[in-house]
Amino acid sequence: MLTTRLPLICFCGLLLSVVGCQKEADLVDCAPPSNSLSDFLTRYAVPTEYFTYTAGTTNTFTSQHGTVLTIPPAAFQHANGSSVPSVRLEFREVLKRGDMVLTGTPTVAYNILIESGGMFFLRALTPSVRLKNGVKITIRNVVPAATSTTLGMQAFLSDTTTVPRQFTWRLSPDSSAVTVSRNGNSLVTRVSYLAQYQVNWLNCDRFVYDNNAAPVQVQPQGLFTNDQTETRVYVLFNSLNGALGAYPTSATPLADWATAAAPADLPVTAVALQYHEGKFYYGAQTGTTGTATPLRPVLMEMSEEEIAEAVRKL
Repeated sequence: MLTTRLPLICFCGLLLSVVGCQKEADLVDCAPPSNSLSDFLTRYAVPTEYFTYTAGTTNTFTSQHGTVLTIPPAAFQHANGSSVPSVRLEFREVLKRGDMVLTGTPTVAYNILIESGGMFFLRALTPSVRLKNGVKITIRNVVPAATSTTLGMQAFLSDTTTVPRQFTWRLSPDSSAVTVSRNGNSLVTRVSYLAQYQVNWLNCDRFVYDNNAAPVQVQPQGLFTNDQTETRVYVLFNSLNGALGAYPTSATPLADWATAAAPADLPVTAVALQYHEGKFYYGAQTGTTGTATPLRPVLMEMSEEEIAEAVRKL
């Protein structure tokens, strides 16, 4: 298993589309005060950064976490084919397990656990702007500290951002997208296929296979309501950079929840969040996958700031 933190390079052709929240600051939080779990997750999800692209030259932008985006000249065009002299871009990155929970981007593909080397979201603020077919944007980042290995990494895409509770990944149609650099110190992902689809999320991941993989069972203790829109349950994997969402498995959502399949004998933390009658509740429990005993996080009332801080430390 590789333990050295390696630079990760993603060359991606992303179709860019419109976004609702627009502000001039490079880094803003435009969520309203939290009065539901959805509002809470909007407020504490990874922040959005904005960059202005100019067509006449190669553009290089650096995010607050040091991720470098490089975009070639004349990379964009309008839907009618006309040129784009400049355009405002929205960028987000999910590098940690806690942020996967707060942003609603679990690491699951085809009902199988995957491990992330970095998730990236990119789109334009102008609805008609598209990346030209074949153009590659370079995204270079240091592999997250929690990522256990870069072996077997592949490019994954997601276009399910409008239904966060159904967020899932799929392999890029370009089967040759990911290669390892000559010196072995980086991954290189070349995906121009994205330009043909309304896809804004790119993830460099590997499948975490196991012949004996099974769902992780969770029984949150102290839930007040069976309203799933006000409840989230996740299982975070403490030895790798991944998290799975859990979903009710019976007619009584207060009782039994389960994730997608995961290998046995992995250390995990199960977390449950709920909003009920103006108050927020949170619980966490550590354990191991593959055991017969469900994980039972106990919910306690906490402020939304305390919950966000606790989740980000996971």
